[in-house]
Amino acid sequence: MDDPFTVTVDGPIITWSYWPCAGEDVARAEVIAPVVQNTLLAVIGTKERPVVNVAFEGIHVAHVDWPLPAWGYSGLFSCNVATGTKEKTGHSFIEAAVEFENARNCHFLRGGIAHVGGMALCVRDGTMFNRIEGNEIWDLGGGGIGVGGCNVAGGYLFAAPPPEPDDYKGYVVANNYIHHVGMDYYGGTGICLYLSQDSVVAHNLVHDVAYCGIIVAGSQDPNVQFARNNVIAFNHIYNCMKTTVDGAGLYVTFANYDDGTRVRGNLVHDTQWNAFGRGTVASGIQVMQAWAGLEPAYRRALLNQQPNPCNFHALTDLSRERPWAACQFDLPERGRGVVQIVRRKTGEDEKIMLKPRGLDSSASYEMKAYAGTLAPATKALFEGTFFGTCDTSLFTTYLTAVGKLPILSDVRPADLEIPAMMSGKEAVERGFPVNLGTRPGVLWIAYHKVQK
Repeated sequence: MDDPFTVTVDGPIITWSYWPCAGEDVARAEVIAPVVQNTLLAVIGTKERPVVNVAFEGIHVAHVDWPLPAWGYSGLFSCNVATGTKEKTGHSFIEAAVEFENARNCHFLRGGIAHVGGMALCVRDGTMFNRIEGNEIWDLGGGGIGVGGCNVAGGYLFAAPPPEPDDYKGYVVANNYIHHVGMDYYGGTGICLYLSQDSVVAHNLVHDVAYCGIIVAGSQDPNVQFARNNVIAFNHIYNCMKTTVDGAGLYVTFANYDDGTRVRGNLVHDTQWNAFGRGTVASGIQVMQAWAGLEPAYRRALLNQQPNPCNFHALTDLSRERPWAACQFDLPERGRGVVQIVRRKTGEDEKIMLKPRGLDSSASYEMKAYAGTLAPATKALFEGTFFGTCDTSLFTTYLTAVGKLPILSDVRPADLEIPAMMSGKEAVERGFPVNLGTRPGVLWIAYHKVQK
């Protein structure tokens, strides 16, 4: 043996060879190898006779293998696997150590799931009013918790049947500690809430994840307006996107109706950036960090060094009906912040006066402006990316699925004719002019206190 740990595969025979550490006695060492494959605990009824009112409390599930399929596995987003036919390809989560299907008002509470090869826990078709609360879930080859209707991603629009009337609603995923996810399959996500109604994902701690910390996906098909009235609140997410690109610590996508998806009070920080990602988005993020200092403020908050890391101010009416809206993120103890203006619709060139709040009237502030473009996805936007070079039919289906959803791109410094230096008193009382332009886009004015 040349390596301390070696795996040899000879057809169906797999040989594990281990070189003991210094001072380790193999004869007395505890060695654990999984016997159960795919799923250890399955709560599965039928559409006609679902399982109801069953709760598991204080149960710990560990060491469940997920054997690699004969055709291999590339680790798709959120640890999905293709289903259906070539003409109507769908997808679903890979197998989980704990499974709920056609099970209503069934719960997994104050337990744990660890050392599993696939997903930890999935709540699939035919489920409603299920609670996953108070568990530690960690050391996962695949993803953490997957809940709801999984057929929601680009390329699968025509494979997803409309939900049944009593499916995918009333879930609660709360107070779970989920960490070290996607150790083998880099599409692993901490928590997925897909195609659901009246559900809550709250007070979860999620960190060290190969892909997104939390993903929330709504209704992709505009003819089936199902997803609605979900709440994502007070989750703490960090050290995510450690391996992949095209994601975020907290990722919300596709349409949600009625009150939509309410996202509030979440703390997201130290999201990793893959060096192979696109440069324009990275530059924009780096610019905002350098000038507004938001991410360091979050770190200080975690250490209880700053009780109020960021103040939010709505500078205008933020309702969807307005063609544009402005808000402010202010860090008073740092003397920094960002004013953000989103122009949602094409309109006449308009100059407005914005008055930021909370600035020190006796200090001066240096200001810099940045802009980004909001436009529907086109092939040109994705040149040089996976979608720009993938199979033509897949790319066409992806553009169809995205539809008119505006995509932010081309983040750059901007000349908005704002003063390079301004007193806090003048900014608060008189404001500063902003030229909105005529096309949809996002503008940022980053300010930084330089003297008093």
